[in-house]
Amino acid sequence: MPEHFANYIRIGRYKCFESFSVDGFKRVNLISGKNNVGKTALMEAIYISSLAKDIPNLFASFWLLHQYRNRAERIEQALVDDEFVAHVKQRSELINCQTNLNKVSFEYQKPKLEKLYVCRINHEETVFTEGEMNIASIIKSMKSVAGASFVPSVRDSQADIIFAYARVQEKDRESDVNAFIARFDDSIENVKVIGDAVQCKVPSRDGGFEYRSLNEFGDGLRHYLSVITNMFAAENEYIFIDELDNGIHYTLLDQLWEIILTLSNELNVQVFATTHSKECIESYCRVAKKLDEREVSLITLVKNKSQQIKAIVRDFDMLTDSIDDNREVRGW
Repeated sequence: MPEHFANYIRIGRYKCFESFSVDGFKRVNLISGKNNVGKTALMEAIYISSLAKDIPNLFASFWLLHQYRNRAERIEQALVDDEFVAHVKQRSELINCQTNLNKVSFEYQKPKLEKLYVCRINHEETVFTEGEMNIASIIKSMKSVAGASFVPSVRDSQADIIFAYARVQEKDRESDVNAFIARFDDSIENVKVIGDAVQCKVPSRDGGFEYRSLNEFGDGLRHYLSVITNMFAAENEYIFIDELDNGIHYTLLDQLWEIILTLSNELNVQVFATTHSKECIESYCRVAKKLDEREVSLITLVKNKSQQIKAIVRDFDMLTDSIDDNREVRGW
């Protein structure tokens, strides 16, 4: 695999994880398990590690995740949000993790006089006092945020699609996106960004065509379009997709997986996605076999008797054997 792809992660601490590890990441990785077992948290830890090459990018990864969780309309809104700053300073993103990409730690110390924030990125340690923790200023000092796309399970704003579609236009790949969308709904001739909204060209009642807002077509098309456009935006980087099958009818999963597996290979994108759907896992396996795509893994999160989270990793051969033998793979 390319050097910039994650191969493993060791998590000393992050949200529900303590002393957790998983090896064997491939180019495309599907994470399964019961609700609240840590699927999204695992993706977030990998996301933070992939971005956090220095302290500004560490804070930027916290800020972006905050934006995704809270569906902020604009990046600037999340950046100046006092709630976000308090979230990081008081209770949030305590993390200690390591991948082959970065070793990242963010923790608090409480000496008698003033609370300290200790950041360790690879071999460098920086300690901030309360007064020095101007998170917005640190993030704004960056020229750009290191690359990774995160597609949340639900989103009110179209901002992420509009941003990703700009990357599609830079690559002159609008026709490819339109072809993919037509496979979802053949009444849609093309998709465009008009003003500050995503618009779909469809037949009108008078026999002509008209543009209608993406918001009129439901969450399934929005999620489908978000995944596809962000695949292009993530070229030579990473994409993280929470609840891949959210709003997608099971009959469309094969074509979505075919798009993801094909584009990840073409664009050199490492993919991490979550699901709790057996249909989604079976579709993943079926399309991987059809394309003979062996750079895939299924990571199933389970809890042992001590309520510790463990990972079962299946590569292409183990995944296909499990599905063919009708063995349970979701973590139930």
